Amino acid sequence: MIQVLQESDLWSYSMRLTYYLTTLVLLLSFSSCDRGNNKLMVGNIVGPTEISENSSAEYKIDAHSDTGIIYSWISNPVGTGTFSSTDTASTIFTAPEVETDYPIAIRVVVNSDNDGPVIRSLDVNVLDVPDDEPGDDGDPGDDEDPPEPQNHPPQALAHSEMEIIAGWHTFQFTDDSTDEDGDDDIAKWEWDFTYDEGEGFIVESEEQNPEIRNYNVGFYPVMLRVTDSAGLSDMLDEPLLVEISEIATYIIVSEPDHMQAIFEIATDSNGDVFILGETAMGGYLKKFSEGQSLEWTVTFSIFASPDFTITDTDEIYLCGGYSNGFIMHIDSDGNIVNEITSQELTGNHYFKRGYSYIDTTPSGNIITVDAIHEYDGYTEWDPWFGPTWIVTYSEKYHTIQEFTPDLELINQTDTIPGPAEGLVVSDSGNIYIMESQFRKYDENIELIWSAYSSFGADSFVVDSDDNSYITGYWFIKYNSNGEVVWSLKRGRLIWDSGTDIAISGNRLFISGNLRNENDEEIDMDIGPGVHFHQLDFRENAYLTMYNLDGEYEDSLVWGTSYTGFSYMYDNQVTVDLYGNTYVAKHFRFDHDFDPGAGMNLIDLGSGYGNYTVLWKIFPF
Repeated sequence: MIQVLQESDLWSYSMRLTYYLTTLVLLLSFSSCDRGNNKLMVGNIVGPTEISENSSAEYKIDAHSDTGIIYSWISNPVGTGTFSSTDTASTIFTAPEVETDYPIAIRVVVNSDNDGPVIRSLDVNVLDVPDDEPGDDGDPGDDEDPPEPQNHPPQALAHSEMEIIAGWHTFQFTDDSTDEDGDDDIAKWEWDFTYDEGEGFIVESEEQNPEIRNYNVGFYPVMLRVTDSAGLSDMLDEPLLVEISEIATYIIVSEPDHMQAIFEIATDSNGDVFILGETAMGGYLKKFSEGQSLEWTVTFSIFASPDFTITDTDEIYLCGGYSNGFIMHIDSDGNIVNEITSQELTGNHYFKRGYSYIDTTPSGNIITVDAIHEYDGYTEWDPWFGPTWIVTYSEKYHTIQEFTPDLELINQTDTIPGPAEGLVVSDSGNIYIMESQFRKYDENIELIWSAYSSFGADSFVVDSDDNSYITGYWFIKYNSNGEVVWSLKRGRLIWDSGTDIAISGNRLFISGNLRNENDEEIDMDIGPGVHFHQLDFRENAYLTMYNLDGEYEDSLVWGTSYTGFSYMYDNQVTVDLYGNTYVAKHFRFDHDFDPGAGMNLIDLGSGYGNYTVLWKIFPF
């Protein structure tokens, strides 16, 4: 219901409103007078009453007081537009985008320490700015034309797999460049692997993610320049600085001896390296601090065909024998703690080689394989020496035995026909034996399965998932159930005494020997791929890397004997916790012991003496 006011009523309301306002002014005046000389004097807001959408204007107010003044700018509706500052006497107000003209109020609340608040308000109309030709961008509801297309330059970014790499490895660089117009707008990549600001940019590769191989030791600044389809370019802010380290170092382990043999090398938790070998004087175990300097040697007074293992606490258990087997406990300082013989344990068997392999279980017990040769004996007349006792071996077999850390026998199998050719105890405690068959036993030495073992098996390892990897004439992976996962024929890469294999993380390392018959190239990738090395030396050593799927990754081939015949035996390889690979062999005659470019020949003499050499090959 709408009430209509008469003229007399309007005059009555006007008189009463005048009376109330007059009274309010007087009261406010009296109240202000009570505050003394600190009265707050505030003017009106000064600024435009119309402002276009998305534009800015200054608004300010004049206020005076004998005490500090506090300002607070707001808009109504609250949050409409933005202020550059809300607590100063002047501010820049930016109007919002609107669909039609939109009225708002800009207000400021002014206070002083002894007076206020005083509120001032200014009505402002925010104006909608239509296009010159509305709807020409294809969207009738959008009043703004799209911005003119603008090309943006790319931003060069890159990284390398590692900052330090051994010179024999492939070095991978990866492009991470971006472009605001879309990364696929980048049309060209240019790399300078030896960038020098004074010499300028030299293009050495135009691949997006190049690989390089550089044998020269040193530091290399690597620069990337990228260019987009419009010709705009950008370079890295700073070059990638990478270091090419030495490929390897070597030491000559032993004096010349015509009875040299290397049986095993291994590393402990400190990165120290141990070599187990044999000379005419007997067996030896040598410890090299971080694979570089000899720390101690333990020797044996009997001819040995030994093996050894290192526990998690760096204790060493060594086995061997010839006419009698032995197991020896050695501490980390090279002191013999305990020793037992097979004759003390098993009685009257004649042990041709004694204990041939040894390893430790996850619980710390010792697993060994003994090689037993029973014999028949008879007397035969020799024209030079007269009656001679002749020994013939009628049977060869072996047993698997388990000992406590104190070398107390706690379990053993019945005799197993044939000789054993290797022993590995996995992380799960399962026992793997290489014989005429490849066999898996549980932690109680109960047979789980046996699988056909390839001809010419040299060495094998087991990973943390109980997969087995055998190298020899074939390169084979068995799963934990004894099933062949893959097999690769390696026959051409093998000669003389075969190969050795080591595992580290997700990589397999195989060492061996190569003979150059006709100045030929050799394909080191034994799978479907091709990776050639030119064999310039008569005799060559090699180290190859594969992943656990049998895929080739990299290889190092280095010449050993340049002119003469190389009497090169054995291949033993291991990898320490830091990724350094160690290869041990022994030689005679002249050899280049320095892997990589060039030759550093060392003449070891032409006699029958052999030297054992240990290489420390640096990782990625």
